Amino acid sequence: MDESKMEEMLDVESLRAYKRHNVKSNGQIECVYLNGQPVTLRRFPFVEVKDVSASGIRIQAGIDELMVGHRFRIRYQLGENSLAGIYEVVRTLNEKEETMEYGCRYVVDEEAKLEEERMWIRYTDTSKKMTRESYEDILAAQEEQYGYADLLALMKEDIEVEVLAKKLRSLLEKCPETFLLNVIHHQREDDERDIRHRLNVFLLGLMMWTWMGLPLEEEIAFIEEILQGEENGTYHSLIQAVDNYDTRASYPPGNVASVPLSYLEQIFYEGLDKKHAGSAQKMQGVLARNVLRIVRRSDVLLRDKRIGKISYMFQCDSSHPVLTVGAQSFQQKNSWDIVGLV
Repeated sequence: MDESKMEEMLDVESLRAYKRHNVKSNGQIECVYLNGQPVTLRRFPFVEVKDVSASGIRIQAGIDELMVGHRFRIRYQLGENSLAGIYEVVRTLNEKEETMEYGCRYVVDEEAKLEEERMWIRYTDTSKKMTRESYEDILAAQEEQYGYADLLALMKEDIEVEVLAKKLRSLLEKCPETFLLNVIHHQREDDERDIRHRLNVFLLGLMMWTWMGLPLEEEIAFIEEILQGEENGTYHSLIQAVDNYDTRASYPPGNVASVPLSYLEQIFYEGLDKKHAGSAQKMQGVLARNVLRIVRRSDVLLRDKRIGKISYMFQCDSSHPVLTVGAQSFQQKNSWDIVGLV
């Protein structure tokens, strides 16, 4: 059976119905669309155009930078010509450690214009709000609910490593990752700074353990190494990575703690530059990628008390994501404006 008949039988999307031409071209995403509104980006993310057809293009960009349904305007070179157009992601494929490919359909100018006219919403502040006090109350209640407060008390006592491992794993299994990141990024009282740091190193280390798919039977040895404070143990690089991150989170540059997007962007790229798989820099890169993944998929509490959603976050400027707050869409100006995850 020839390829054209097979595609017809499979009823593949119209994007693939046209002949595709393999190209090797670089492009830049100039703006994204939300509720029909174009949002021009501070930095234009570079992408690689893999192939083009009469109906669309296939590009390679950072992993999770785009999702099905996302629309964007891209400019790319094709021979001596500079082409630009609006495209919509219809599928993702070929996921690798740091990159992913996106199949995109071409959105004709008339369709895009009609949609903007139909979906344009004059901005009024319809966003939800949360006071700083209510956020603090909720976080304190969650610390009690998930057992974080009980573990803080245990950190002040001598405890057997097997008992500690069981309690840590129990907490991790019943609480969402957003809660754990909130306690790590939360402002700390001076008299609790050291004890919270010690507990957070355990928790963040075990989160990394899960993200990296390390064997559960070695968790106790990992926890014991933290307790013993070994400087050059088996898990030194991993412990150093989580210790560095929580130390940075506990000493925010401003008066109020926040999700350290600029620092996450920095250690993400440092992790890419390091070739040695076991280095602390490589571990920090893994940590940054997973923290950014959670942040990208969560509702966020902003410093002005509004609650929003991250709609786009590009690797080249992950410290300034594109937010949707109420009916307004915009690129975040300050990298420290996200206080917590809701």
